[in-house]
Amino acid sequence: MSESRKYNILTAIRYLGDSFYYPFISLYLVSCGLTEANIGFILSITPLVGIIMNPIYSKFCVNPKRTRNVLKVITCIEALIILLIAQSTNFYLISSLVLLLAISGSCHYGLMDSLFAIYAKQNDIKYSKIRIWGSMAYVIGTSVGGSIINLTSFKICFLIASILFIASGFLYNSLKPIEVQEENTEEIIEKPKYRELLKHKEYLLFGLFYVLFIGMMNASDYFFPVYLQSRGIDSGTYGFVYAYYVLVEVLMLFIFNRLKKKPKRELFLLIAAIVLLLRQVVHFIEAPVLVIMIVSAARGFSWSIIIYFSYIYVVEILGERLGTIGIMAMTFVHSLLLVILNNVNGILIEKGGYSLFYLLMIFIGSLAVIVQIIRMISLKKTKQNTNIEVV
Repeated sequence: MSESRKYNILTAIRYLGDSFYYPFISLYLVSCGLTEANIGFILSITPLVGIIMNPIYSKFCVNPKRTRNVLKVITCIEALIILLIAQSTNFYLISSLVLLLAISGSCHYGLMDSLFAIYAKQNDIKYSKIRIWGSMAYVIGTSVGGSIINLTSFKICFLIASILFIASGFLYNSLKPIEVQEENTEEIIEKPKYRELLKHKEYLLFGLFYVLFIGMMNASDYFFPVYLQSRGIDSGTYGFVYAYYVLVEVLMLFIFNRLKKKPKRELFLLIAAIVLLLRQVVHFIEAPVLVIMIVSAARGFSWSIIIYFSYIYVVEILGERLGTIGIMAMTFVHSLLLVILNNVNGILIEKGGYSLFYLLMIFIGSLAVIVQIIRMISLKKTKQNTNIEVV
């Protein structure tokens, strides 16, 4: 089997397992009788632990080989803890288990994205061509997962997630080690440090945009199934809604990968931010449920753009040596924002309903749009100055 096919299959299996657990955890917590504030607290545990674990993982995962070894272990640990969560209904017990799950899995995708982005860059492959397999798996998993919950229980759905996570652990082990290619041997020996990121203005501004964009998207996603349930939508229908906007994501990635001419990155990032912002507006005005379900496509459209451009862009800006900690740093700050948002959002919903919640999402989304416009102006000026110097 070719190495690229291994990456494709691993991505599909890992994300398929993810799709049977993470999209439905909010609904599971509701089924346990927990309040919105309780749910917000539990959902904030993962990004909070991510803040603590991020520098630890970054310090240890100094090269692709170590990153791969860590990933194959933590995905199996995640599987075992998910099985225990499926057997629990007590707030304190679930909180404790989610804490353990976060220790092992809160940084998984940051590490996975950095490893895969480096492999893609070294082999002249578009990262999105690997990542699209995860999106396709999500279409299947969320559709089937929601139906399984309706027909059987959350336990069966979470069991499937655990089995697939263990399978992905074995697949990580089958990957060949990646050697970091740098001209300066001393740079390979010296461990990359976070302070080196401060020298890259382009990275810092992009990181701010990314944190605001992903913060708005993820905070909204966490409570979206609970919001739909409050509007009369059951787990099965939510699974199909989730699959619908992931399908849009898959179609967009397919189109991007087929384009002969490279799309204009900055323009598309701006469009992604605006489209996702408009989705929050639709939720805020309490549009009819059918409209909300249709507009869910905005999530898949916007996220496909981030997948296509972001991670490989970070590696291009920072190089392979700093690429991993660059992506992990964005994950770190994003986690910090989510800790705040998930706790605040749970209280806002419990006290003032979903209007206040989506008003906050609109505010954050507006900031993301503004930052991207500033980035576009800054990059245009830099390009003009460079041209002047060349002349």
